[in-house]
Amino acid sequence: MAALLFAKDIAHAYNLANREVYRYGTDRPSERGDTMFLPNLLLVVNNPDAGPMIPDNAPPVALYDEMPNEAWVITNDDHTTESYEDRMLKPIDQTRVGSQLIKKYPHTRRFSYSIARPWDILSKTPPSLMEIFVQAISKGDGEPEDSPSEIMPGVHVTGFYRSLDVYNYLNINLIGLAEVQQRIITETDMNKGTLAIMAANAHYYKRDEKNVAEINETQPAPPTPHAALIESENIPFGWHQTLEYIDSSGFTDKTQWGEVFAKQGMAKYAHRLMVDISNPTENMLDDQAPFTRVYGEEYAMRYIIGKIGDEPAKEGDITLTEDEVYTYASRARWDRNDKMHFGRQPVDQLHHAIQLLKSNKWVRRAAVNISRPWDLTSSDPACLRAYVMQAIDKETLGITLFMRSNDAYGATHANQYGFARLAEYVASCTGFNKVRVTLLSANMHIYGDSLDAVDKMLRPDMPSLARQIFEKTDENNPR
Repeated sequence: MAALLFAKDIAHAYNLANREVYRYGTDRPSERGDTMFLPNLLLVVNNPDAGPMIPDNAPPVALYDEMPNEAWVITNDDHTTESYEDRMLKPIDQTRVGSQLIKKYPHTRRFSYSIARPWDILSKTPPSLMEIFVQAISKGDGEPEDSPSEIMPGVHVTGFYRSLDVYNYLNINLIGLAEVQQRIITETDMNKGTLAIMAANAHYYKRDEKNVAEINETQPAPPTPHAALIESENIPFGWHQTLEYIDSSGFTDKTQWGEVFAKQGMAKYAHRLMVDISNPTENMLDDQAPFTRVYGEEYAMRYIIGKIGDEPAKEGDITLTEDEVYTYASRARWDRNDKMHFGRQPVDQLHHAIQLLKSNKWVRRAAVNISRPWDLTSSDPACLRAYVMQAIDKETLGITLFMRSNDAYGATHANQYGFARLAEYVASCTGFNKVRVTLLSANMHIYGDSLDAVDKMLRPDMPSLARQIFEKTDENNPR
């Protein structure tokens, strides 16, 4: 289950999201009161400056009078507090480092703020915002003719949220993202692009339902190339749809990998492509997939799940080869770099997320952070940034994953295979019978050296009728 909405401005986005949850949400209990819940809502604001920041029907909140990123308080498991601003500045200033990166490489896919921390899984009030991805995009097909990005690239910002109360806090978070966007624009002299929020769990509390019901119905803005939704029953069909969409409608740009691999110096890509797979463990492997089933199983176990068992991971449990700095499993379960950079012992987030789901299947805090702030200084930062696990219904466990960048031809099929196995493993530990996988990639791309292979896969060379008749005749009349 997933939804994509385009809004003309921030106030319009607030109205759209609230009406969407009101119309299509389902009842869901929570630790703080009953809610109406909608999974996997991607909300895109086409022009953040076009209208008022605060709609008339939004509730009064003191944070409107302050800078939201500085005022928003995160309470850690040890009862210390931080703000989103603190998380952006420590242990490195991610705005400064990221802005320098995007000025040097306007086509970079590596500018992503790591907001969540491994120990958030131990807190009863972890931050809703987990990651902020930043991408500069020049004017492309489908953008308005008056788009300023024709001259300079536009800075597009995407926030990934594990959970978001759309009635009380959506506006504040959109304003917070706009604040981040403005800082980057000031640092880089680029133009303003779109804003987007991906909420794995969009909800409002039933106690606010009367107020939500009074929000006026409104129509979405026309879609733009800055987001797309693919819905598929299985992984292979979604993979083909993904390749077809990028091949036919993608942007084209240079890549940083071109400095290392000349043939990968250009790529076609989709901006904010969300793939929702309703039955990911059936028909998992496409006949033309660039990997084998054996590889898929080994990849899922070693690179994503890490270990099986009821005990949390400890040093030595998550294996790395000599050349590996991390895996998704090490980042999720026991990463040797955490103590050096954070001054804290590693936390097995996946173990604790499973325990949370065991104790309360409706919990909204079963979220795992993969990214780290120092990824910004790496030549090979983690593509997967975070994932959230939650009950879609009594029988179905959903996993929502956010990737800053994903190779659509060479990697995403294997990634989704592994993510499906991860969801299946967690479901087996927590009493769910079915799983669903939803993946948002901020930049889903096909490298230039793979375009011919993709074209042949999507449009195979079919023999003409005359050729088929000739070959059949030739078979029946051997010389």
